[in-house]
Amino acid sequence: MNSLSKSNLIVMVLIICLCFVLFPVTPAHADSTTTDSVYPEDKEHITYTFLEKDVMPIIGYVGMPSANAGDAGNQAQNPSFITRTNFQRYVDAGFNVLSGLYEREPFSTSEVHRALKLADEVGLAYFVNDTTFRCETFGGTVQTASEDDFRAAMQEAWYIDEPAFAGIAVKDEPSAQDFDGMASVNKVLQELTDGKMIYTNLFPSNVESERLYLDNPSESAWDNYGQYAYDFVKKIKPDVIAYDHYVFMNINSTLENIRGTSDPVDQVAGDLNLQSYIRTLSLYRTIGLEFNIPFWVSVTSFNHRHQTQLTEKQIAWLVNSSLAYGAKGIQYYTYWPTIDGSTMDSWANPSKAGLVTANGTPHDTYYQIKAINENIQAVDQVLMNSTSKGVIQYGKQVLPLVAEDTLYGYGLVRDIEGGDIFVGCFDCEGNDVYYIVNNSFNAGRTTFKANFLDKVDVTLTNSEGVIDVQDTFSVGFNLSGGQAILLEVKK
Repeated sequence: MNSLSKSNLIVMVLIICLCFVLFPVTPAHADSTTTDSVYPEDKEHITYTFLEKDVMPIIGYVGMPSANAGDAGNQAQNPSFITRTNFQRYVDAGFNVLSGLYEREPFSTSEVHRALKLADEVGLAYFVNDTTFRCETFGGTVQTASEDDFRAAMQEAWYIDEPAFAGIAVKDEPSAQDFDGMASVNKVLQELTDGKMIYTNLFPSNVESERLYLDNPSESAWDNYGQYAYDFVKKIKPDVIAYDHYVFMNINSTLENIRGTSDPVDQVAGDLNLQSYIRTLSLYRTIGLEFNIPFWVSVTSFNHRHQTQLTEKQIAWLVNSSLAYGAKGIQYYTYWPTIDGSTMDSWANPSKAGLVTANGTPHDTYYQIKAINENIQAVDQVLMNSTSKGVIQYGKQVLPLVAEDTLYGYGLVRDIEGGDIFVGCFDCEGNDVYYIVNNSFNAGRTTFKANFLDKVDVTLTNSEGVIDVQDTFSVGFNLSGGQAILLEVKK
């Protein structure tokens, strides 16, 4: 090759490199997305001002109802359950954030005063549900009010200086047409408070595209959902992004016997669509990494259509697979059963879905989720400071992972043997971290072994305790179906 050809080649390489800098390749999401972060580079999104440092938010939705609460305007003749006993029971199950709901019909100042006072006493953060700022068809004005209107109203709001106040619950499952109003509320809230946030829970990915109310919907339901999620972040600039996706709709749903339909956004009644579930986790993991924003996952505590309780293994797998994918907050639906009757007798049925009955008495599921939350509390300090690098699977029971998330090796872990395992891989301040989940619901107590490429010092952590092992080529541990353990390789 002559010198002229070499010079031309060098110039071409420099031009190609410059193009990658100026015109970076975007991921394959909705066509309208960009990879530019909407946040300042130095903004911290993983520490919440309303919780202790490195504590993961755990929410039970919905919370304790006030007197004559009702569901969406249906006034039930019930006493107030805003009591110290009920608030303490909520905390005892491992919950640390509470979102108001039943004060919305109407917004009862006295009940909210008492709720915020009790939340402060037991150490809860509280999202106030003030209909002035709630974009709902049953009373909210978010779609029509101006930013100045919100500023004036919020300056008069008595609760923004309360110790337990964490922010405002502005909408459950908002449509895209709500985003502009929510953005105004969020902007004003950030102006007037130090670190308080709006709280909302986005639609699941299997919702009909018509319910998203997009300006320019495409023919692809999945592209529409991707646009919906990205538009939420870019328009509102929220502190977190939360969503629900209730995959267990059949009484006998397990990973082993349910696969759902071939369409990832068509969840047929009674089916668990694993592809839709994993693809949604992948979407929010990507958004979280792209915009430096944590995502929270809402999991169901009961068979959503059959109104029966899930098993502890099913719930544990939902929680732990979400954490393995990088979730930084967990929500359960429901804690208190929704009120849907006009009289006390019609809704105080102890078999109704929820962790407690409509009188506040715990179900067995209450104690099961208490145990799951104890595991979260054992590992949250590490997970809250970790960056997701991808996921790995071992064994025969495999999930339909997204290619961009899939790893075939990470760090010094050579493999994990003993059964079906799903692993979230993280970097935590230079250390390799593995969140290891037993990927079989039917499995009893199973012994697994992680093998390493070289001798390492490791720490194993879950609710059963912390174990340090030095200078080893392998380490063993036990997990039942759906359970998880955190393995950290020290450097």
